[in-house]
Amino acid sequence: MAAVIRPVHRLLGRALVSCAETVYIHRVGEYVSGAILLDASRPGAAPPALPGMKPLGEHPGIFRASSSGGPVVARRILGAWVVATTSESVGDPAMPIEILEHMRVTIHLHRP
Repeated sequence: MAAVIRPVHRLLGRALVSCAETVYIHRVGEYVSGAILLDASRPGAAPPALPGMKPLGEHPGIFRASSSGGPVVARRILGAWVVATTSESVGDPAMPIEILEHMRVTIHLHRP
């Protein structure tokens, strides 16, 4: 978890920065990784859209994309994205969605 997040200036385009990460272990070799992504140039502002994400109709507010490491699911919260990815060996493709739906995230940003 990041104790201090400072804006990154002079970026080309919009970028994201991870401020917290966790791993949920289901069984040996099966895990879901979770992360909180903030707008790198303006932490706390509405972050940009995630590339390639498509809404999951049966799960309102959840988006999905494929990556070289496996499926990625995400949901937007106030000022951030909550993202979950799985190990390739996870047998249940709904597991990261269930974890994402049950995660509770609170972000406290203190302005100097």
